Amino acid sequence: MANAQPGDHALGPSGTARGFIPVDLGMGQTMYAIDRNFGFDSSWVVLARANAAMEIEELRAHRLHTALTFLNGFAPLDDGYLVAGSSYGFSNYPFVMKTDFIGSVDWYMTPIDLEYGQDQMNAVFTSGANFTCYTYPGGTFRNGMYRFNGNASQGIQSGAEIVTDF
Repeated sequence: MANAQPGDHALGPSGTARGFIPVDLGMGQTMYAIDRNFGFDSSWVVLARANAAMEIEELRAHRLHTALTFLNGFAPLDDGYLVAGSSYGFSNYPFVMKTDFIGSVDWYMTPIDLEYGQDQMNAVFTSGANFTCYTYPGGTFRNGMYRFNGNASQGIQSGAEIVTDF
C-alpha cells in the first residue's frame, strides 16, 4: 500500500490500466477503482481518491488472493467501498472485497464450490451498509448463476442459486 501526496500521478508502466470504475463522492471528489494488469501473470487493484482539482489525495494498491485479478464492480457503502471481480489462478473464484474510505482492506471473501462455472462477481448493488452481488461465468454460456446478499460489517450473509433453464 502506498500513500499519495496531492499532485500529478501517472500509473506506470504505460498501458497497464485495464479499466477504471469511478464513484462520485460529491463536491467534485471521485474515488477510482483501477484494474492494472501486467501481461497475463499479475495484476493489482488500485483505489485512488481525487479532489475537485483532480489531484490524487489517497492512493492504495492491492495485490489480491491470486496473482491475476479482474475488476468488474465498484460501489460505495456507508463506511467504505465494495470491490468485486474474479481471482484467477489454478482455480478461478469470484471475490468481494470491502475497504474503508481511504481504500484499506477490511475483509475479502471468495465463495467457492459454485456450480455453472461461475468464476466472477459481475454486478454489485449497494444501499447504505447492505449489498447484493451476482456471479457470472467468464467467457461461456451457462444455465445458472448466484445472487449473494450481505452487509459491510459481516460480508456475505446469504446466497441463492438462480437457474435459467426451464
